[in-house]
Amino acid sequence: MKAYFQVAIDQHIERAAKLLEAIDNSDVPREYHALATTCRTEIVSSKQQLEDLRDNVEMQRSELQTIRLRRFRRAVDRISKIEVTGIAALSRPLKDDIFLTRLVDLIRQEIKYPFLPPTVTTLSTNYFHIHNDIHLMFVPLSEGNYLLHLPDLYHELAHPLLFDDHNPRIADLRQSVDLTWAHALSYINDEIAYEERRRGPTEYLLYLALWQRSWRSWIVEFYCDLFAVFTLGPAFAWAHIHLCMELDHNPFAVPTRGVSSHPADDARMRVILLGLKKVGFVDVIDDLQARWDEYLEIADVRSHSNYRRCFPDQLLNQLVELAYSGMVKSPCRIVDPNVADPIHQVLNNAWYQFWHHPYNYIQWEKQAVEQLREMCGGFVKEASR
Repeated sequence: MKAYFQVAIDQHIERAAKLLEAIDNSDVPREYHALATTCRTEIVSSKQQLEDLRDNVEMQRSELQTIRLRRFRRAVDRISKIEVTGIAALSRPLKDDIFLTRLVDLIRQEIKYPFLPPTVTTLSTNYFHIHNDIHLMFVPLSEGNYLLHLPDLYHELAHPLLFDDHNPRIADLRQSVDLTWAHALSYINDEIAYEERRRGPTEYLLYLALWQRSWRSWIVEFYCDLFAVFTLGPAFAWAHIHLCMELDHNPFAVPTRGVSSHPADDARMRVILLGLKKVGFVDVIDDLQARWDEYLEIADVRSHSNYRRCFPDQLLNQLVELAYSGMVKSPCRIVDPNVADPIHQVLNNAWYQFWHHPYNYIQWEKQAVEQLREMCGGFVKEASR
């Protein structure tokens, strides 16, 4: 395989060089400079790894070819991922990308977010998500024209806080996550011990094992939901209902065959309502609960015993208390009914308009989006290459 490695490694080194050239020769707006720097650092690192695999005589020994293959794959995989995420975004900076990036920066300032804002790209094919390693947030192509899903920007902003373990300003928040995991683990272990004592159907032990493996990811998602609740308020709860209405998901789903990355939608709604109560939005909870119950009725879905066992009230209450404790010790601004920050007002007012003036909402939203764009610096021309 010596000839294979010679050609394949050289080809990927050339590929990396062309990607670097694309980054260095690009005339991207300033909103993309941090992303370009991150991508360049990652590509240079992977290119150097490939050059070492090519030039290091030691790595050409026959007994080291398995290690060489493993390192080759790792470098190629990293280059490919950066190419289809960060560099893909850099290659087509659109006005909506720049608008949403600026909007996230304004949100950062309003809520006193302790990190630099991520770059936003409208390349998503899977709703809102973020790549923590390159600080790049993905949203659907046309999302910058509408308001009702934008509260999910706050949820995505929480992921970098929980991903980073170096910033001391959010150490208490991360510690709260660890404490929540300890509570979840203790609960599941108690349930496993109960099933073993009663010697019931073995399928329950399988379910509990899956729930145990899922709860770590669920805690992160619950915390991101609560971050949005604690920094934005009711608009995030309405956005959650809106998304559930659009998607064909079972809101009471629990894993019985494989690990799940996201908790059941009804459990998320229960946590969201507890979070809203914690920060003083008691007046809207009954309305939100009524709308959620109406959604469950028209979706014709019911909870079941496994669902309540997987997401017990006591554990969800503990989670909310710990998340709030971690948040109040962070630098972030905690929302309350008297907060009147501009972006906060727009996103919460959108849902007021939606429910109280439904026939005029579409026209109102168009005007509100234009005002929001003006707040973010007005019309942004598409960058040309």
